[in-house]
Order: sequence, then structure tokens, then C-alpha cells
Amino acid sequence: MLKVFIACPYSQYKKSIYCEQLAASAQLASALILRNVAVYSPATHNHSIYDASQPEDHVSSTMHENLRLQSLSFHSWADALFVIDFPETTSSGNIQEDITLFREAEKPVRFIDPSNIQSNLDTLLEELTQCDSPRLKHNDKEKPYARPHHHRTY
Repeated sequence: MLKVFIACPYSQYKKSIYCEQLAASAQLASALILRNVAVYSPATHNHSIYDASQPEDHVSSTMHENLRLQSLSFHSWADALFVIDFPETTSSGNIQEDITLFREAEKPVRFIDPSNIQSNLDTLLEELTQCDSPRLKHNDKEKPYARPHHHRTY
């Protein structure tokens, strides 16, 4: 199963942009999951946790630092980085760091147009599975996750 880290800038100080960015990240994650691709998306994962945290945690840099460290731990797990290419992407230090680390690890980095997430996704995924990287070779024997069948005893 292909594993993708989704990078997307998110500016929670501008609610309209923040909502657009989270929606794009969730849309891409959903489209990938429907294609049997495992995803990790800090924008959709970490910031729902941040939003649910206590207000006093927001002023502490500990929450941000810990969430970033957790995100960085997914770099070794992921086979590729998909960057949702909003105008804020170039000014996001975290995303620039993600891009650099994936490239240093010789993992594919692909940029996705947020206004047209679905259009070339199948072609992009096919291209990734055709790469020479052994991490990206599709295993035909690998089956999608199936919920275990529980036998009831009475």
C-alpha cells in the first residue's frame, strides 16, 4: 500500500483561508483513501487536535513543537510527499522543511493544484507506482485492510 504524507499550509489566523486549506487537505486525503492509499495529513490531523486543546495550551509553544515532532516522525513512514500548492506554500517554513527532507531521502515530492485536486490524481498515482524506487513498487498480493470477522459465542 502506498503511503503519502500530505503537506498543506494552514493559516488559522485568517479563518476563510484556514477553512479552504483544511477542506483541500481533507479532500485530497479522502480521494487517496478511496484509492487504497494510506495518508497522514498534519493539517487535518494535528489542527483538529490543536482546536480541541485548552486555550492555555495555545500560548505554549509545547503544543506546536510536539505536533511538529509527531509530523516529522511520519516522514520515514511515508513513501511520497504531496504538497497542496497554495500561495502560502512558499512562505511556510514547515512545508519547505518537509520538501527538503523528502528530497534528501530521495522520496518523490509532488505538487497538487488546490483548485483541481481530482483531475490528475490517478495519473500521478500510476506514475508513482511505476517509479524505480523499491518502496513505491505496488505489491499485488497486498490486500486492502478488511475488518476482522468476529464470531459471536452464545
